Amino acid sequence: MKSCNEIFLEQARIGYANYFRLYHNKKRFQILNDRKHNQNKRFVFDDYNLTRVERINNLLDKKLKDAYHQAGQLEQNLIHEIENKNSFISDYEIDFNLSLYAENKYKDIEDLQGNSFFEFRPTIGYYKYDKDKIFENEKHKEWLLNTNHNEYENTGHPLKNQHHCWLLHELYDHTYLSWQDIVDIEEVWFEVILTVQNFESIKFEENEN
Repeated sequence: MKSCNEIFLEQARIGYANYFRLYHNKKRFQILNDRKHNQNKRFVFDDYNLTRVERINNLLDKKLKDAYHQAGQLEQNLIHEIENKNSFISDYEIDFNLSLYAENKYKDIEDLQGNSFFEFRPTIGYYKYDKDKIFENEKHKEWLLNTNHNEYENTGHPLKNQHHCWLLHELYDHTYLSWQDIVDIEEVWFEVILTVQNFESIKFEENEN
C-alpha cells in the first residue's frame, strides 16, 4: 500500500470526487483520515495560522454568496424560458464545484503545476426554486449563508471566536483535508455548473400495437 502522502497526491491528480468513484478500498480512505488527524495533532494555531484561516474563510464565504446570487439569476432566466412552450429546456440542475490550489507548496510536482490539489462539490449545494417550498428554501438559504458553522464556538479551541462559513466547515469537518492543507490554500476556483435538460415521452397510437 502506498504512503499517506502518495495517496493524497493520487487523489489530487484524479480529483477527490473521481477518487471516491474509482476506489472502494476502505483502507485508502482510512489512510487519508489518519493523515489528516496526524497532521492536525502537530498543527499550531499561532497568530499567522489563525489569520490565514480567517482570510480563507472570508474568501470562501464571499464566493459561496456570490455563487448563490449568480445561480439565482440564471434560474430566473431559465424559469422564464421553460414557460415558453417552444423552449428546448424541460428542466435544469445547478451545482457548485470548488477547486483549491497551492502552487508554492506543490511547485516541484509536475502533475500539480497549474492544477488543483483538491476539488469537490459541496454536500449542500443550490436549492432549486419550488413554488410550494418557498419558505423552506429561504430558511435553508439563510442557514447556509448566514449561520456561524464554527463547531469550536463553545469550546476552548483557539478558533472559537471566528465566524465560519459553511464551506470552511465542510473542508475541515467533512473532507480529508488537514488544517495545514487549508492554510496552504493560495487560490480558489469556484464554478456554478448549469445543466440544461430536455425530455419528451414517446407517444404510441393504439393501432400501432
